[in-house]
Amino acid sequence: MKKLMFSISRITIMIALISFSLNNKVQCQNFEMANEDEAIVYFVKCTVTASAITFNYYDSEQYIGRFKGQGYFIYRCKPGEHVFWASKEFTNFITADLKPGGTYLVAVKASTGLLVANPILSPISGDDVKNINKALKVLKKKDAKVFSEKELTDWNESYKDDMAENMGKFKEKVNEGAEFKHLSSDMALPNEYIMSKK
Repeated sequence: MKKLMFSISRITIMIALISFSLNNKVQCQNFEMANEDEAIVYFVKCTVTASAITFNYYDSEQYIGRFKGQGYFIYRCKPGEHVFWASKEFTNFITADLKPGGTYLVAVKASTGLLVANPILSPISGDDVKNINKALKVLKKKDAKVFSEKELTDWNESYKDDMAENMGKFKEKVNEGAEFKHLSSDMALPNEYIMSKK
């Protein structure tokens, strides 16, 4: 009986240690801190809607990434003004004005188009705790999508004409007075969500 109680106690301790370790790992998984000469933008898809469809992501006339399903990628860029967009059957644009050293979050959702699901980009403010925590859950479960220089070079070459055409459409919409969702400099994530540099 004593041996049985000892074994149960050991199992209980092991479970507690594993649980503590996992919880500790989860708590440490935060957004990366940007250097002072850059800004970081996380593009995060929290839902599993349209998981089989690959969305392509751009910064003006630059191809910056792609992925399908739930997940995310990290985009490091120069501070200042940007036009981020994603495309499938339809194109969705957002504008951005990023401050040096700021880390930002853009939520990706999928809406149903005529033939396929389309990406919708939504800037997330630093005080939107609910959506920030949704994004953190994805960071805890998945690794960031990473693209090689060769992949990005090849994609930029392949999509060169599409990028020029879509940015032409964006400029036309601006001239017509269209307004777009905007990721402003003050929407950077607060320090409590940022991973400290060692």
